[in-house]
Amino acid sequence: MLYFLFCEYYFNVWGKIALSLILGGAIGNAIDRASKGEVVDFLDFYLSQYHWPAFNVADSAICVGGGILLLLILFESKPKSVTRIP
Repeated sequence: MLYFLFCEYYFNVWGKIALSLILGGAIGNAIDRASKGEVVDFLDFYLSQYHWPAFNVADSAICVGGGILLLLILFESKPKSVTRIP
């Protein structure tokens, strides 16, 4: 993850944001797991009779970062290959 953050997406602002969100969410969940022995999910929503799975802010950061990264990969403009003439 750090390789991509500091090498591949170093000059790409959205890439840095996406990878930072993923890394921050993972670190947040790891701290929760190390200190409490479990990850505390405190956001719990219901839509009528449907119960949405519980989650926390770190989970949201990982999902948003992953979504941004997916969009970057799908819609990133690739540099045109340069043909060298000997």
